[in-house]
Amino acid sequence: MVHNLLADWSDRSALLDQLASRFPVAREVVEIGGLQLEIFSVANVHDQIDLLMGEVVGGDYQWEPFWAQAWPSARRLVDWMLEENRRQSWAGRRVLDLGCGVGLCGCVAAAVGAEVTLADYAEPAVWFAAANAWPWRERASTIVFDWHKDVLSDKFDVILGADIVYEQRNWAALLRFFDSYLSDAGQIVLTEPGRDTGETFQNYLRPHGWRIESSVLSKLENNRPLRLLLAQR
Repeated sequence: MVHNLLADWSDRSALLDQLASRFPVAREVVEIGGLQLEIFSVANVHDQIDLLMGEVVGGDYQWEPFWAQAWPSARRLVDWMLEENRRQSWAGRRVLDLGCGVGLCGCVAAAVGAEVTLADYAEPAVWFAAANAWPWRERASTIVFDWHKDVLSDKFDVILGADIVYEQRNWAALLRFFDSYLSDAGQIVLTEPGRDTGETFQNYLRPHGWRIESSVLSKLENNRPLRLLLAQR
């Protein structure tokens, strides 16, 4: 379902009331690189697992609870984005935050002037992303989106993905999506928390005509590397 949820709400307070009627809501002020963002997410995520799962469809859950907070892969990605913005402005660039969760990365892109679409398969995630992107709603849209089958009308200069490559069963569809919706000179920007699939995904992309660079942004508490993957055709 491709539909801009931001367009459904006349004010942010009504949207937040809707969220609070379904989930315990946490508010956090994120200060990063001179920016201050008000980010809403699900409070006490580990105590809410049953509430955060999607319905069972075809013997599997629609979505799992990973959408409900900003994970380290997203938090470190926005650090990198702001560093890049100082070198080359993101203003006016068409950016897709794919698998956006609560939308931290897309909000930072919008805050520095990008034209942003925040997309996730889990509809509750997109509600939170809409609340978080509210200050930049003139240049931000939020959509419920399935990259396996839904169709977009635009291409993007940057496609962001914080920890979206952990399941190999999604890679073929993800590759088709990149081929269809990345602009000719565009860039894929991914972060992943040192899983084996992070290495394997790089090897999967290269034979399909992609050049990919990998670097370590930081170390996680489990001493795994939080990696940045930059891919271009």
